[in-house]
Amino acid sequence: MSLPTSLRDINPFQVAAIAAPLLAYLLWQPLPRPKKLLIHASIPRRADDKSALVRRFREVYPEDYFEGGGYAALPHGKTHYYLLGPENAPKVVLICGLVTPAPIFSGLIKHLVKDFRVLLYDHYGRGYSDAPETEYTDLLYCTQIALLMQYVGWEKTHIVGVSMGGGIAAAFGAMFPKLILGKVVMIAPAGLLKNEDYDLKGKIIAHPVGEYIASSSIVRWYLGRKPVSVGNPGATASMAAAFADIVTTAQLQQVMLPYHIPAVSSTIRDGPLSGLESAFSELGANKDIAVLVFWGNADEVVPYKLSSEMLRRVPRAKLVTIDGEGHEIIATRADEIGTQTRDFLLS
Repeated sequence: MSLPTSLRDINPFQVAAIAAPLLAYLLWQPLPRPKKLLIHASIPRRADDKSALVRRFREVYPEDYFEGGGYAALPHGKTHYYLLGPENAPKVVLICGLVTPAPIFSGLIKHLVKDFRVLLYDHYGRGYSDAPETEYTDLLYCTQIALLMQYVGWEKTHIVGVSMGGGIAAAFGAMFPKLILGKVVMIAPAGLLKNEDYDLKGKIIAHPVGEYIASSSIVRWYLGRKPVSVGNPGATASMAAAFADIVTTAQLQQVMLPYHIPAVSSTIRDGPLSGLESAFSELGANKDIAVLVFWGNADEVVPYKLSSEMLRRVPRAKLVTIDGEGHEIIATRADEIGTQTRDFLLS
């Protein structure tokens, strides 16, 4: 059979003979069902709840680490949170970094609980919060805060974020400016990292192959057999010295939670560690939000050189440079940062 050489040569009966059964097949086929979000349970609901590693985890980070603990059932899984301070005081949300859960703020929070109602929580895939099997973007992290605020009945809040939490704070201020009470504090903030700022460990774990290997049962079994001391993708020796228990918590998460590494890996690829230039610019353009930033000029995790770009995008921000300190200033200079943060939020 020869092929038609022009549209005029096409036989409509031949077209109908081909199209009719194809159309019938498509009409007969059921539409694909929506894919259900898979949510990985956090530590309390796991079957090996009484294992030595879980007991060790609960030693360094018990559920009652702070008072006022609870769980919020959110669309992406349950979120573990704490509410502290006077109920009628001005409100503040504390946002953690890449791998560390709520205890990272243990040195800072004591400066806030007398004057503020403080909400702090574990990110998805960290601590006692569930891990949804999805992309860990700035949108996911920001909506976790917004939904948690709705759950506890808050309409507006100040924001304090450390490391990746600083990037989330900028993104939250850009996405939900009406939810900001008026002040944002960022401590060694991520969000503006460039490719050359990531170390080899970060690049390996961000790669799908590295993610697959690091999150495999064999690797987690091997890590579980080793003495738990320090060692996580974002930890430095100085961090380990500053808050050994928190670094231990970060490593235990990798061992016990099958989706912790994918959550961290996706965050490095897709999340609020980088690519937030427009969010910082939007935050800087909002004259209703005052910004305070703390940064150690010896920071090697989120390099201090990025503070100049931050100031270009948020020109009204007040930058407090902490001389000779690295990324762990939330621990090593907690009293100084806590006092200035309290005074700034009260001003």
